[in-house]
Amino acid sequence: TSGKSGVRISREVRERFGVAKYQADRLVRTETTYLENQAEAELYEEIGVEQYQYQAVMDSRTSIICSDLDDDVFDLKDKAVGVNFPPMHPNCRSSTVAYFGDEFAPTVRRTDKIAPGEYSLAGKDAETYNKWLRDNGYSYSLPTVPAPNVRPR
Repeated sequence: TSGKSGVRISREVRERFGVAKYQADRLVRTETTYLENQAEAELYEEIGVEQYQYQAVMDSRTSIICSDLDDDVFDLKDKAVGVNFPPMHPNCRSSTVAYFGDEFAPTVRRTDKIAPGEYSLAGKDAETYNKWLRDNGYSYSLPTVPAPNVRPR
């Protein structure tokens, strides 16, 4: 790697290509996610991991795409970026972890799916994710990822 920070790379992209800050930041963030996850997949292959588990960052900005995939398990041989392997969309923050079977799963889970788009946070009251959002001042529904604002040239 060049050792440059994301901020510096974003600034260089803006200057070189004349794009807005948000566009450069989005590109750098998305491509960094891509490279980090590809490196992780290569490590899985090297050490013989056959499956991975999708890990979405669960907060008020989590996309429906990623929240639906959270905790799902896939065969490494079937990984496909944008289908079952991050990044799934621009600004994606998701990652993966090696999966060795249910017998090695932690006894306390970070989140548990209740129904599509609804989650239970691991913890004292096992409240739903949507309730947690409401109680913490966020919109009840999970945000959706807008369609890209890109026209073919």
